[in-house]
Amino acid sequence: MAIPTVAIIGTCDTKLEELLYVHDQLTHVHNVQVKLIDVGRTPTSHPCISISQSTIFASSGLPGSSPDLSVLPRGEVISTLIAHTTPLLRSLHASGDIHAVISLGGSGGSSLAAGVMRAALPLGFPKLIVSTMAAGDVSAFVGETDLTMMYSVVDIAGLNDILCPILANAAGAIAGMARAYHTRLLSPSPPPSPTTNASPSACSA
Repeated sequence: MAIPTVAIIGTCDTKLEELLYVHDQLTHVHNVQVKLIDVGRTPTSHPCISISQSTIFASSGLPGSSPDLSVLPRGEVISTLIAHTTPLLRSLHASGDIHAVISLGGSGGSSLAAGVMRAALPLGFPKLIVSTMAAGDVSAFVGETDLTMMYSVVDIAGLNDILCPILANAAGAIAGMARAYHTRLLSPSPPPSPTTNASPSACSA
């Protein structure tokens, strides 16, 4: 059976260490393939980055294929990256090249990743964000989607004894979701018929 692929959306200029930790957990512990997508404000080069910031802009098909993010205010950087990354993620999903997506970050990174996930991915496609914002009201991030948010407890600003287990759990969760989604694609089953008369014993052991 083919191995499922998880996309990681992350700001590699500020969160590379943490993103690489999740990348390592997915590839070496959970044996799934990974596409690391760099949505950082400043372009970053690393062998594990599958899709660079420049590739995102070049492939989006939108006007302004090389915007200078360094001169834009933070809000415009986020909206620009959402607009250009959404077509890429939508294409990866449509072609069956990814089976789940995960991201991690603070308020800005979470807003960026959530905006892309909401716009590009349908209900039922696994989406997870590890966020410093997840202890509060997350309705602005989730919207009317099935996006899952996990609280990071501490700032995502360096690996430590608190953050590492949380990121490891998140990697395990998204790997499991990716496998479940991948299995459904390979062996689709008919949807259950809606009914109010189902017998409780039907689900009994």
